[in-house]
Amino acid sequence: MRVIKYFFLISLSFILYACAGAGGAADAPLPPRGKLISYPSPKDSERISKIYYDMLFKRPLTQEDRDFWKTNAGSTVTGQYFVGDLIYRTKNYKLAKQMLQMPADKGFGPAQYECAAANALSKGNIEETYAYFLLASKSTVPDASIPAKAMLKELDKIANAKEKARGKALADNIESAYLPEFQTDVFLTESSYFLVLAKNDLAYRQEQIAATDKKAYADEKKAL
Repeated sequence: MRVIKYFFLISLSFILYACAGAGGAADAPLPPRGKLISYPSPKDSERISKIYYDMLFKRPLTQEDRDFWKTNAGSTVTGQYFVGDLIYRTKNYKLAKQMLQMPADKGFGPAQYECAAANALSKGNIEETYAYFLLASKSTVPDASIPAKAMLKELDKIANAKEKARGKALADNIESAYLPEFQTDVFLTESSYFLVLAKNDLAYRQEQIAATDKKAYADEKKAL
């Protein structure tokens, strides 16, 4: 199932080249992040995740699910992420980064990873790329944290001490917007997303196995 996992296919050299060629003065102030005063419902984000994968697998949806998607997709953490992901796949990285920054700034690891990648590919400043990869590396979703740690190792080789310090400071600033007040909400949102992802990954694999078995049976029947 290609969801976050396909980011392993992003060329490290391409992303790092994009970072190295990023514009913006090194001493330009980085935008501060304001403190969140509320957090989108983790339950609503879980339901949006389920509906998204039902649509992806072309499963039948109830009218209630359709209405819920229309009403809540843009205001939930996972809904914002899925929209940003779809934009990312069109290679409009600048617009994708703008969309992904909303769930990324709410502590959602998959969005933080993709936001960093989109920022690099749209030639954003290296400090912001470093900050979001650093945040994603702490995610409870392994499909975000594992590649983020790999990206950080590569960025450590090309970013200077000042850029890394500013990136870490920005990451702390972003993180302070949702921690510690919404730590439980972040955890529940990531956990429910990962469970839905794992369940659908298993369903996809079972479908592929079933399709392979069906073809093999047909081939064997023809051979009789």
